[in-house]
Amino acid sequence: MTLKDKLLAKKKKQALEFLNQNRLAEAKTAYQKILEKFPDDAAGWYLLGTVEGRLGDLSAAEKAMCRSLQADDKLAEGWFGLGQVLESQGKAEDACQTFSKAVSINPGFVEANVALGRVYISMQMFLQALEPLETALQINADQPQVSSLYGDALAACGRTTQAIYVFKKLLDQYPNKVELICKVGGLYSGFSDLKQARECFEKALKIESGHIGARLAYIDVLRLQKDYSMALVEIDELFKAEPKNIKVAVLYSYLCHLNNSCEKVISRLEGFLDDPGLSRPDEVNICFGLGRLCDARADYDKAFGFFKRGNALKAGRYNIDASNAMVSAWIAGYGREVMQGKQLKKSRDHGQPVFVVGVPRSGTTLIEQMLSSHEDVYGAGELTDMVDILRDYRGSDFQNNNIKHEAKNFLAADLEAMAEEYRGCLDRVSNGERYVVDKLPGNFIRLGLIAILFPDAKIINCIRNPIDTCLSCYFHDFTGVHSYLYDMDDLVSFYKNYQRLMKYWHETLPIPIIDVCYEDVVADQAGESRRMFEFLELKWDENCLRFYENDRAVVTSSHGQVQKPIYNSSISRWKNYEKHIEPLIKGLSE
Repeated sequence: MTLKDKLLAKKKKQALEFLNQNRLAEAKTAYQKILEKFPDDAAGWYLLGTVEGRLGDLSAAEKAMCRSLQADDKLAEGWFGLGQVLESQGKAEDACQTFSKAVSINPGFVEANVALGRVYISMQMFLQALEPLETALQINADQPQVSSLYGDALAACGRTTQAIYVFKKLLDQYPNKVELICKVGGLYSGFSDLKQARECFEKALKIESGHIGARLAYIDVLRLQKDYSMALVEIDELFKAEPKNIKVAVLYSYLCHLNNSCEKVISRLEGFLDDPGLSRPDEVNICFGLGRLCDARADYDKAFGFFKRGNALKAGRYNIDASNAMVSAWIAGYGREVMQGKQLKKSRDHGQPVFVVGVPRSGTTLIEQMLSSHEDVYGAGELTDMVDILRDYRGSDFQNNNIKHEAKNFLAADLEAMAEEYRGCLDRVSNGERYVVDKLPGNFIRLGLIAILFPDAKIINCIRNPIDTCLSCYFHDFTGVHSYLYDMDDLVSFYKNYQRLMKYWHETLPIPIIDVCYEDVVADQAGESRRMFEFLELKWDENCLRFYENDRAVVTSSHGQVQKPIYNSSISRWKNYEKHIEPLIKGLSE
């Protein structure tokens, strides 16, 4: 080592000591002096940028990080540091690119992987967040905050079982952590296991009786369990005690019609909209809550204004061209000969899957509720296991344009494993009934694979007036990412692709499929019910006519609609909003 190198190392050591001791002014001076003599020292610029960032001068920090990368564009720490600065400036997409660059240079860079996962989550790109967070945990599993982020991403991707496992492992370390208990309870609730969800929230409230999040979640479970009297007592008490809590008012918007409190809830929600510091997620929740309440009192112009405002805050991520290409790839890849040539053999006469598919808000929840009222049918809700199984098969490198080659390349062993994994899921959630209903609407895109894996499966495709269906989607604040719902042109594109794909499946699918029209069910519930049971080769069961007495949990956005007898007020509902939805009407008629 030369004398010059020794001098540089000594000065760097002293500067780093200042930084580690949080003596930031001294550290800044030390690094500036180093860089006066050694202006091409990439690590020095990176550390100066770190100091500037901690001092709050983000502009200076960004300049220093850029100088670091000018000196050495292969310095992973430089890309990571620049990403931190960009993230602090609210430039999430730019930060995502720089963190990705750091990880590409050094795949084992734990902090960069965590940062990349965190930014993906902030951008609601939950699926993309999984890989970097998994990498970080594989290198160092003892990272509770990273495990929590990973659990959040799993939950947002619909991988409920895996997310519960992650959070329960954390609870082994932190058994009295109320936030973790609430996360598990929330997942059980989304999984339709309201009994375990309620136990979680009751446990959380025993630890911290005033925890607002736990109280709100507990009230929501009471609502879903139809324990309305207790739910109203609890929410009214909170509404009085927490006048500035937006979540309290939003939850009350689902219950206020039961005790004639809607006007005071509307007044409070509208007051929140005047707050200049209102966050985007809160504004979205308020707008959809006000839209629902105004719609209920037939103030349609005002309702549409709120729905439009809420959707505008969520729009912008749907890619029409990519969606068109994906549907074309499915059609190209899943021909009749390929599906029949790969099809597995029927394996058993119980736990046979029934896939209820369609566009969201087309009546899938109603149909499942009717079917599950039969003693030989179990309603499993919206299972995400087919999504997970296919994703795991494809791996992280799979691209949509490879779908057209997918079915031909399936190995028999892979197909058997996928079928066995899914059937295991059905066995875990059901009680030995002949049929198990999976009503994840989006499974319509996976019917080719479903036909290969399950030759004994039955498909029920739910259809409703397209304008009513799309408008109902537009009026619902769905959880998770549904990027096609927030813009009318996007909705039209999505719906037409659904129609295109279902027409193809009707022509080529080697397993039985029937269409059930929502309007026909409303007009002739008994007749359509008999038709469905004949399709399933089941004896008639009059319980399906009293589906609203079924005590199974329904936690989708259609919860309220299946708690009472069939009604016709949702038919041609779009006419109340005709003057506002010309793009929808025109697009769907072409």
